[in-house]
Amino acid sequence: MLEFKITEVPTIETERLILRAQEISDAPALFYLRTNESVMRYIDRPQPQNIQDSQMMIQMINDNFKTGAKLIWGIGPKTDPAKMIGNLGFWRTD
Repeated sequence: MLEFKITEVPTIETERLILRAQEISDAPALFYLRTNESVMRYIDRPQPQNIQDSQMMIQMINDNFKTGAKLIWGIGPKTDPAKMIGNLGFWRTD
């Protein structure tokens, strides 16, 4: 399995987007995304029941990064990078 040997989530900038580490303050946005039927249409995962579930998910994502198991970015528009509009990353990569 692929392991990451970096100490912090690298920030990546494109013409329109910023990929960055996820913060606990992103929990409301993550909750919205994970409870939106259109977003979750092809993603077979349990939905969070509340903002606290999303906070725990972000904490788990960050803890798993620290152990080298996952690398997941929050996606924000370059005009407002603190606004998370999605996430993407590597996990269970063999």
